[in-house]
Amino acid sequence: MEVLKPLAENGQASIYELLTYAELLLASNRADDALKWARETQTRAEKENKPAVRAVALGVEGGALLAMGHLPEAREKLETSLKARPGGDAAVYLARLLRQEGNIREAQLLLQRYLLGSGGSLTAEARALHREITSQQEADRK
Repeated sequence: MEVLKPLAENGQASIYELLTYAELLLASNRADDALKWARETQTRAEKENKPAVRAVALGVEGGALLAMGHLPEAREKLETSLKARPGGDAAVYLARLLRQEGNIREAQLLLQRYLLGSGGSLTAEARALHREITSQQEADRK
């Protein structure tokens, strides 16, 4: 991750390096920094006509906003990302948001669709969240 930092800050990073940097920052619980670089990636993606990259960056932005507690904004970004790229990692962040809101069944269904579609870089996290939700449902039934 530290290799990408100077490239990003000096404007020398490719769009894919910027996206990777934003994803790594989010995975490292550095939501503020992830938000900054996800937004920068989106700007570059629009200029370079890379809609798939923009969709992934929107998902990272949504994940960062979720981590920062900005739920309405996070939902908007995540839903937009998923419309452009169904089955993307934004599904895992949106499922987390849905769970926070108490929409357990909807979160569970979203995770199942994500996992059935081969998942992505957040497959392990999606499986863990799905197990937690399932365990919570079983405990609630008792």
